[in-house]
Amino acid sequence: MNNAGWPAIVGAVLLIGTAEAKREKPDPALRRHYVNVYAVAEHFEWHEFLDDQTLLIESGPVYGVEVSGGYTENNRIWFRYYGRLFRGDVDYDGALQDGTPHSRTTTEYCGFEGGLEGDIWTFAHSARGDVLNLIVGFGCRAWERNLVGPTGYVETWKSFYINTGLWGRCALPGSENHHLRSKLEVRLPVYNTEKADFSRLGAPPVHLRPGWAPSLYGSLGADIGRLSVEGYLQALWFSQSKLTDEGFYQPESLGIMGGIKAGISF
Repeated sequence: MNNAGWPAIVGAVLLIGTAEAKREKPDPALRRHYVNVYAVAEHFEWHEFLDDQTLLIESGPVYGVEVSGGYTENNRIWFRYYGRLFRGDVDYDGALQDGTPHSRTTTEYCGFEGGLEGDIWTFAHSARGDVLNLIVGFGCRAWERNLVGPTGYVETWKSFYINTGLWGRCALPGSENHHLRSKLEVRLPVYNTEKADFSRLGAPPVHLRPGWAPSLYGSLGADIGRLSVEGYLQALWFSQSKLTDEGFYQPESLGIMGGIKAGISF
């Protein structure tokens, strides 16, 4: 390398060093990896609609366990993950997809929901821990819906979605370890699939692609030291699927989940 190249190299090194020196250094006291373990109880409802008429309604309790965690630095959520297993027996009242009356009975639900999200913009923050962030992420909800009874069958659903919204936290007066937090986000499904297993009825399975529609999720919680409690409300919309070669389709469907979870942070 000739001597003419050295000033440029030295200048670049000085520029990088100056920028690094000016960059805000994370406060070690505000760095935190955390893991939460929750017990979850929710009221679950499932509605299906046909020609603006309610085809069926399912409702009842669903219980689960959730593990979540993440990494925060200077009040910024670099990433957050969660995974939940759930199961419940809910009341079924309505008809089958083809309109056949199905006596009031029980539907068994079990499944998994999980996701990963992070902060892409901080609107405001304070030294005491108040913060308002714009978040984006992705997730998946997969579940089995077992209609009990002589005319029942099993549905297996998978829904993959992206999400964006606001996450905020404010410190409660008198303590640095007591906070209120809330989240409001929109979830946009990008891939939905459903398998209806009619083997109990002596018929082959049917594969469906429920349509997508924007869904909402909101929560409000509190952290008191290592204890954490949160209430949430979630709505999952699915527009009507296309008609299959066998003449089946998934009607417009709506899942509503409102619950509370309580746990401990590590």
